Amino acid sequence: MKWLVLLGLVAFSECIVKDKQEGSVVMFGGVDHRYYTGELNWVPLIRAGDWSVHMDRIIMKREVIACSDGCSALVDTGTSLIQGPGRLVNKIQKLIGAKLWGSKHYVSCSVVNTLPSIILTISGINYPVPARAYILKMLYIGKITIGTPSQELQVIFDTSSSDLCVPSLFCPSPACSWQNEFEGKRFDGVLGLNYPNISFSGAIPIFDKLKNEGTTSEPVFAFCLSKDKWEGSVVMFGGVDHHYYKGELSWVPLIQEVDWIVCTDRIFLKRKVIACSGGCKAVVDIGATCIKGPETLADTIQNLIGSKPRGSKHYVYCSVVNTLPSIIFTINGINYPVPA
Repeated sequence: MKWLVLLGLVAFSECIVKDKQEGSVVMFGGVDHRYYTGELNWVPLIRAGDWSVHMDRIIMKREVIACSDGCSALVDTGTSLIQGPGRLVNKIQKLIGAKLWGSKHYVSCSVVNTLPSIILTISGINYPVPARAYILKMLYIGKITIGTPSQELQVIFDTSSSDLCVPSLFCPSPACSWQNEFEGKRFDGVLGLNYPNISFSGAIPIFDKLKNEGTTSEPVFAFCLSKDKWEGSVVMFGGVDHHYYKGELSWVPLIQEVDWIVCTDRIFLKRKVIACSGGCKAVVDIGATCIKGPETLADTIQNLIGSKPRGSKHYVYCSVVNTLPSIIFTINGINYPVPA
């Protein structure tokens, strides 16, 4: 559990349970010692208007990276993020060796436990924020080797593209400038696993080349994605290792050999068909961590689960999550429930 104690003219506190839907509490009028061990640190507010505190400095790798002369920080239980000015975020990205891809920065999951903590000094006390708390798990990255002698690279496995993209001395495109040539940084490129006909370069995708040369026992690749862990995910080429699953696999035909698009028979919630009553297309993409759909469908789901709008987002109480219905996707005649 992690503690956040907010103090002003009145005293109240929150105990936020990590990685669970239940167990968090808010207390008014004091702090229950059963919810913590050790001593509490009381931090004065800058003013009685909002929950702003004075931050002495922010340190990373024993270097002061922000607030060298002190700055204001807003404590907000309504967000799960640490936000700051762009120049500070860019400095952190540089210090951890994150690489820009599109509009976001990435590091390999395999190095997260080796990255430094961000240390927030408040009222003379250091509060370390470990890398696993300030980095979101979003992509699946693995190691490959290229060339003779072989050079090890870390690449993103991507089912939405078909090309193998790594930096090269022979690449004239400005896109190649985001990484020095074969230096083995946090990640070095993308290994596309889609079909040849969507290749930008016109090259044969790596998996198709392996299949054509007969180096794989079956024309199959598979992913086993670990849940809530930084390690343990694997990609398999040439078949599926039965050690990574129980029961029977369900094989779903693709609509066409253009993309990983399957036919969804229907989507229902509370025994009511809420979308795809006549069937619809769905893209299977390991590069995405969310389920996306048309706004009308999202609005229907929000209404059925009783979520309330606040700003641009909708919210429900954590205490009711386990009572909410599953969204059921019917694909090739088989129901796949997605719990709340």
